[in-house]
Amino acid sequence: MSKIASATQDMAAVSEEQAASSEEIASAVQNIASRVNASAESADRVRGQMAEVGTSAERVAQGSEELSGLAADLRKLVAAFKYDEVETSGQTGLVPLNGGKPKTKARA
Repeated sequence: MSKIASATQDMAAVSEEQAASSEEIASAVQNIASRVNASAESADRVRGQMAEVGTSAERVAQGSEELSGLAADLRKLVAAFKYDEVETSGQTGLVPLNGGKPKTKARA
């Protein structure tokens, strides 16, 4: 009878150890699941931020194209002037060109 009682106690001890091990494993699995979930949420945030970066890059590209067009327009406008000394006033500055030459006043 003492052998049966001893064996029963041993089995109870083993069962308790298995229960404790099972709880540790369950806790570890839950911890891993929590970390995987946090990683997935981080990946979603990064994906959203990358989409915003892409949109911003497109806007910058559009702005650059628009600025390039404005610069070309400005070059055309500035090309109509040259830096020269105006004889009538004795001052220097931008003088509008007329066929590549400074405009002159008609003489009477």
